[in-house]
Amino acid sequence: GALSLSSLRAMGGCLSSASSKERRAQEEHAREMIRIARDTLDYRLRAYGKDHPMTLQAERELARAQLVCGRPQDAEMTLRVASHQHVPTLGAMHPMALELQTEHAQALQQMGDPWRAEEIGRRALQLRTIAQGDAHPDTVRQWRQRALDLRDLYRVDDAVDILRACKTAQQQQLGDDHYETIITKRELDAAVRLQM
Repeated sequence: GALSLSSLRAMGGCLSSASSKERRAQEEHAREMIRIARDTLDYRLRAYGKDHPMTLQAERELARAQLVCGRPQDAEMTLRVASHQHVPTLGAMHPMALELQTEHAQALQQMGDPWRAEEIGRRALQLRTIAQGDAHPDTVRQWRQRALDLRDLYRVDDAVDILRACKTAQQQQLGDDHYETIITKRELDAAVRLQM
């Protein structure tokens, strides 16, 4: 199955502060997570070929493991190569291609390059809006990510406006108690504090 960021974090929290002995154990765990993801990718390349969606999924899982383990440059390279390989085959508006572009922007953000992250994220959001519509939960989630990108570029007022719209859409679609709505509310509260 797919590895989510939360499940990877739960598996070991690769980058937590720890003693040198704990740190060595965490680094070994990180290497093991990445080795497993690479082995999975190698198997899928042999079994399915480079253009198969299962191969793309394995590439995304490898990038997630790299991100969680504090290797955003490796993740960015993995996602960039995967984009060049799969987006032309799938088409830019395919859901997996949209996710790949979004994850690429997130890797750039973690690398400390918010300008490129914002550019790629903006382009992916435009395509997602065309493909899935304004009200689709994935579109709203990506709008939230765009707001965070803008916040990191010190465009806090724009971020607050977008987060307010996201919160309203999520409250209507998902309800006040849904975790997506709660996350957006927390991000909005934090951005409003930055305005002060």
